[in-house]
Amino acid sequence: VNNNEMQIMIDTGAQNSFVHERNLTLNDKFKSSTIPQQKCYMADGLTSFIVTGTVTLNIFIGDILTSILAYVTKNLCADL
Repeated sequence: VNNNEMQIMIDTGAQNSFVHERNLTLNDKFKSSTIPQQKCYMADGLTSFIVTGTVTLNIFIGDILTSILAYVTKNLCADL
């Protein structure tokens, strides 16, 4: 992701993508945009989390490059 090797979970059925803010501190190549805090909910409809920004991620899977817009959050439902 953005020339950094890391573990990621890809949910091909998800409408939106999320990244934990600590992953953005790995180096300065991640340029996130701040947005007004928004409350989002997990698929269970009960568990909430706060989104603080957006970032474009360039992801290589093998030789294929894809870019996605991801929301930046302070917590996720899975630790990788």
